[in-house]
This record gives sequence, structure tokens and C-alpha cells, in this order.
Amino acid sequence: MSTNCRLPPRYFVGRGEPVRDLLAHMEARRGPFVLNAQSGWGKSSLALMLASKISGLSFVLDTRTASSPSYVAAAVRHAALAAERAGLLVLPDDASWATTAGALRSLRDSSWRDGASLLVVFDQFENAFSDAALTAEFRDAALWSRENPEHVTLAFAWKTDYVDWIESHPYRLRDQIREASKVVNLAPFGSREVETVLRRLEAAVGAGLSRELRQRLREYSQGLPWLLKKLSGHLITEMASGKSQEQLIGEALNVQNLFDSDLAALSPQERDALNFVARYAPVRAAEVTERFTAGLVQSLLNQRLIVQVGEKLDTYWDIFRDYLNSGRVPIEDSYILRLSPNSVARLVSELLAHSGSAATSEIAEAWETTENVVWNLARELRQLGLGSSAGGFTSLAPEIVGSSDPEHEIRSRVANALRRHRAYSEFADLSERGQGRVQVSAFAARLREAFPAVQGTPNTWTAYARTFIAWFEYAGLVVTDRSGFVIAPEGSPGKGTLTARPASIVRSGAFPSRAPGPALELLRRSDGYLVVAPPEKRQYFRELVALAAVTDVSDYPTTGTIAAGLVVDGEIVEEVLLELLRAVPGGAEAVRGVEANSSVRSVEIGRIFEAAYATTWTDSTRDLVGKSFLAWARAAGLSTRRRSRRKMAIGTTG
Repeated sequence: MSTNCRLPPRYFVGRGEPVRDLLAHMEARRGPFVLNAQSGWGKSSLALMLASKISGLSFVLDTRTASSPSYVAAAVRHAALAAERAGLLVLPDDASWATTAGALRSLRDSSWRDGASLLVVFDQFENAFSDAALTAEFRDAALWSRENPEHVTLAFAWKTDYVDWIESHPYRLRDQIREASKVVNLAPFGSREVETVLRRLEAAVGAGLSRELRQRLREYSQGLPWLLKKLSGHLITEMASGKSQEQLIGEALNVQNLFDSDLAALSPQERDALNFVARYAPVRAAEVTERFTAGLVQSLLNQRLIVQVGEKLDTYWDIFRDYLNSGRVPIEDSYILRLSPNSVARLVSELLAHSGSAATSEIAEAWETTENVVWNLARELRQLGLGSSAGGFTSLAPEIVGSSDPEHEIRSRVANALRRHRAYSEFADLSERGQGRVQVSAFAARLREAFPAVQGTPNTWTAYARTFIAWFEYAGLVVTDRSGFVIAPEGSPGKGTLTARPASIVRSGAFPSRAPGPALELLRRSDGYLVVAPPEKRQYFRELVALAAVTDVSDYPTTGTIAAGLVVDGEIVEEVLLELLRAVPGGAEAVRGVEANSSVRSVEIGRIFEAAYATTWTDSTRDLVGKSFLAWARAAGLSTRRRSRRKMAIGTTG
């Protein structure tokens, strides 16, 4: 009897809700259950995790070894004898294993220890569907488990992208197993589960991953567990060969090597079928099976090179599909655009003024900002195919610099990039279903569904939706229509410009001017990359901008990118916050003052900032600024000793 060979439970990631739900189901003795999901979504891993957590005896059996109806009786016998050896039960003298009915009756008639439980999970169960007689035996076992749930739980795990349009597929028997069982459908990974995998990846490569590389993995993986693990393995190999993180980002993770490895193992017939799917994707499954055998199609599904989407088939990744059709890896088309055209226009104008290329450090110095701000803008250029970053320099594409009309060249490139982007496909689909007009809220909801591995609050997704729409408008793909947006007529000129320098980043007045609590809460509620503040929190957002904790480079007055490393998993990193405090005018001296004397008076700290800003304040203003800074210092991990009102009063009387 073969057990499923998977990674042990300690490698299991997430799935907290299904685990709790099924453990409660088994604890209450509610009968059989079914685990359903597409290939590689973690059914087997979940089964092993459940098996490791129950107090009784458990088995996860690989049903691919089932070759005849007698398998079911043999599996029950295997589990029953093991349970007897473990002291969970005493089998009856007339125990019989010749048939499924006899084996189940032997289990029922056994003398069970109080509270004893036995779990048997039939994994890879889709293989049983190729034999209707075998499936019927399993159906009988599921019905028996529903009627006799006191000590035995039978479970079944099968993938839903199995080619069940084969004529001999036992639909009725399959549905009877489902009807007798609790059915759990697994979803793609969420942002927290992806984060867990990324942390393990960092441990495997022995280095922290840059924010952009982490974001690429989130976006490329689409929340699919198997694809995230596949990309992680590819990244480990690439970094072991000497590739730097910056190189991998610039080469779109060098996924061509990954694709070539996928294709090398295919037979000529499999390659023909794969090319057919790629050429016409998404294509009706029935159309594919008319040209190629169901077994051949199932082989591609098993290798996760194609996926089933309803009644249609597609390649597992848009970039892979384009590679099959064109022979090259295109600009990635599953990234999230976070900065608007007006924001990126500042960098484009700066680069054009420097003949197309400039040192990132020089741009940052000229703007009186950090290099991270410039990198964030440059990332959008790279993703849209407008430029590159390497060796400390940011450059526009040579075709843009050499064009007699750089604006036209840029607009054309942006339009081409966005037409093959998933976000535009989602917008077009919404437009088709909604009589043409698309609302921002509906588009934001679709983006959230399309990118399940990308973390964000509803406000964050609304900001992303507005940013994508702004780029669609710039490219002439979308136009405003009353309260919504519609697909633009062919030949639309586009809106706005990237080659006219916008206004400089404006920092509000002196920092600090208020206590940090509400401002820090805005950061904690963010996704760690983008903060979107409601209008009533604008003053706290501006405080973050004044600190350079947030860079306001958006068209929207309360939206900005967060300083690198400041927020991790919803928590403020004290060391990064402290460096930001040191960087504001007067901040370094104020920090030294607190470190030298934790009881330093707030008015004295206020005087430091008064001098730094070359202004004149009243004592009350000095006190306010000083108290605000001391509160920020405590948030950054510094120790400050607050004087009680009573002690200060006593100190002033003698």
C-alpha cells in the first residue's frame, strides 16, 4: 500500500481556515470529506497536515496505485490491521477482507477503544475516475463512512482540472461521493501565505530579497502555490549561478531558462498540443480534444503547462503563452502599476534633459529626495518598456531618445505594453459586461481578484485602479464617459504628457508638528508599499511626507509610497524610523540629545528644531514640537523619561 510522497507537514504553508474547519468536522464525527482544487494548489499537503494533527491513526494513500476494485478492500484492511496493532480496536473473529462490503463490516463490528479515531485519505483520487467499477467501490465506502462516522473518517482529494469531459467519466458516482461528504474547495494563496514562502526563500538563498524582487514573485505567481514554489526554485538556481537580484529584476527573473526547461521534457506530440493551446488560448477544451487525445491533454495538465478555466484551456502563464507564440519573453504583463503618468513624467523629463540617461544619485540630489524615490519611478519605466536601470544609472530606451517625437514614441510603447496586460483584459471584460461603462470601484474589485497574492486594503486597490485607468487614458485606450470610463475609439490621441516637467515634490512645513499615533497607524494599515489615507487623515499623511516616511508622488493628495523597509508585516521597523528621524532638519542633533539625556525637556528639543528651521517660535510651540518629537523617538525605540506633572510642580517650588 503506497502512501503519498510529499513534503512533510513542517513545510506546510497557511490554509489556516480549512485546517480548523476540517479538524472541527472530524472532532464532531460528521463523516467523510472531499478536498478539491486545481493541480498544485496544496491538496496533498493539506491532507498530510490534517493527518499529523489528529489524535488517532491516519493514512494518506496514493490512489494512483489503485488498479482494480479490490484496492478499496485492501486499503481498508491495511488501515484496520494498523489500528489494531496501535491498540485502537480489536477486530472481530469473523473479519473478512475479500470485498469492500466485508471489509467495512469488519471495521463496524470491531471493538473500539473509547474516543479512538481513524482517518484514511485517498489522495490523487482523480485517477480512480478512469475505472467506473473502482469508483463505485469508493462511492460505497463514502456512503458507509457517512452512516458510520463514530470512529472512521474517509476522505478523498482530487484535482478539478482533470479531463472529466472523457466519455467514460463516472459523473454520477463522483457526484454521489461529493453529496455524501463535506466538500472543501481550496483557493489560491493569499498575501500572508505568499509572505511565508518568501521568507523561506530568503532563508534558502541566505539573503534578504529586495522589495521589487519580492513584489515580482508575488505578481508573477498569481497566488498559485505550485507556481510560487516553481519560481522560488528557479530563483535559487539563478542566484546560485551568480546572478544578482538586480540582474534578475532587469531580466524579468530570466524566466526563459525556466520555460526552456519546461519544454525540453516534452514529446513532439505534447509540444504540438501545447502550441495549439497557446495559439488559440483560451480555447474550448472540446476543440483541443478533437485534435489531440485526452491522455495527451491530461499529460500537459499534470505537468501544469496548461490550466483549465471553466470549459476552456489556457497556458499556465500569459508570459509563457507569448514565449510559445513569439519565441521571446515579452515585457511582463502581470505587474501592478502604482505611480501615475504625471508622477513618472517628472523622471522622463529629467532624463530627456540629460540626453536620456543620468546617475540615480544625481537625480535624487537635484530633487532633494532619496534614491529610493527615483528607483520607484524608474521601476514603472522598466515595466512599461520605456527605460532601464543598471550600474547606478537610469536611462530611457534609445528609440525614445532618438525619436523626433519622444511623446508619440512613449505613448505608443505604453499602449502596446498595456494591451497585453491582464489589467486591461479585466477592464475590457468589465466593459463588455456592463454596457460599455466601467466604474472605478468595480475595476478595483476585479484587480483584487486577479492578483490574489498582492496585499492591499480596499483603499489601496482603489488607488491601483485609478492609476491603471490614468495610464489607459494616457495611452488612448480608455476615455472618460460621464461617471465612468469606456474603451476609447480606435485612433484616440491619449491624454496628458510624459515629456513636460511636472511640479516638484512639495514637503509640508516643519517636522514634527503632532503626535505620531495616527500617522503610524496609517502605515500599519498599509500593504507595506503604498499608503492611502482617507481625506480626514490628510494632516497625518502630510506628517509622514514631511518625515520622508512616505513619498507623495501621486496625483491623489493622500496617496504615496512608503520608505523602503519601514513597514514589515504591518509593523514599524524601529531602526528605519530612527534613521528617518535623524535625516530631518535638526533630527540628528535631537536624537543625540535624547540619547545623552533621556529626561531632556521637550522645550530644549523644540529649540533644536527652531534653530534648524531658522525661525522664531513661542515657548508653547517649542514645547509642542519637542513633545511630538519625543513621542516619535519613543516609537523609534529610544528611551525617554516622561516627567510627571507633580514632580515638575515640586521642582518649580523650592
